Amino acid sequence: MARQKMVKKIYLLGYPLGHSLSPAMHNAAYRALGLDYVYEKLEVPPADLTRVLADLRSDPSFWGANITVPHKKAAVALCAELAAGARECGSVNTLVCRAGGLTGYSTDGEGYLRSLDMDGIDPRGKKIVLFGSGGAAQAMAYALQKTADKVWIIVRDLTKAPAIIRLFAKFPNLEIIDKKFLLNMPRLLNEADLVINATSVGMLPDTHSTILPEPGLLAQIRAGQIFSDIVYHPRRTLFLKNAADRGARTHEGWGMLLWQGVLAFHLFTGIPLAEIPLDILKNSLLDNLPAEK
Repeated sequence: MARQKMVKKIYLLGYPLGHSLSPAMHNAAYRALGLDYVYEKLEVPPADLTRVLADLRSDPSFWGANITVPHKKAAVALCAELAAGARECGSVNTLVCRAGGLTGYSTDGEGYLRSLDMDGIDPRGKKIVLFGSGGAAQAMAYALQKTADKVWIIVRDLTKAPAIIRLFAKFPNLEIIDKKFLLNMPRLLNEADLVINATSVGMLPDTHSTILPEPGLLAQIRAGQIFSDIVYHPRRTLFLKNAADRGARTHEGWGMLLWQGVLAFHLFTGIPLAEIPLDILKNSLLDNLPAEK
């Protein structure tokens, strides 16, 4: 009697999770390649993350996990080993289970750069305003500062972001600014080539919110700028709609979700990037993304 193959389990860990497109995207690619993998959601409250990861590691079928809000920073301390990018940006969104423990990676930064490239957007030499100080924002800022002229990270409250200040102090072209006390925000917005919302503001069901609600700031948006949002549900957030109304070019968030997933797929399976069925992941993502109303 033939021995049944063990199905390798990949999880998405976050809290709350709600509707996520990652399981459909990954499972479609597993089926297309005939892989014995399954990708599932698992809601984990912050207080339970350490225990849940310990329990998962005791399961021989556990192969890895994607990490989302609010666990990307907390997961760093739970890894036996960190890839260089994850260590430098202080954020983990992908875990691979190995004999020695969990290895943590961050595919958010590279995933975001690849999503820009997919739309023909080159951040090299650009002046960039980035709103957010979460795990994804940190990974994106770290990736962008390598080639950008300047990256201003706008946080809601500097007193609540000491870790990111320490982490990025060594990067001369990266500046962290408290939005509450920023009197020259209009100047920065007007000067920026690329403006990014790296927060969850504007995500369904809160579609009437935007990180830039002030009319005076909206007036600084000009043609030739690029406005980018990591929110992908809805595809056209109010942040992007307002920018388009002022003549700016817009970049939707689903591309980052696609590419960070492709990079994670490579880490989970070992399949070279060139052999991963990109169209299948992309089509599964877009097919499952609700149409704009």
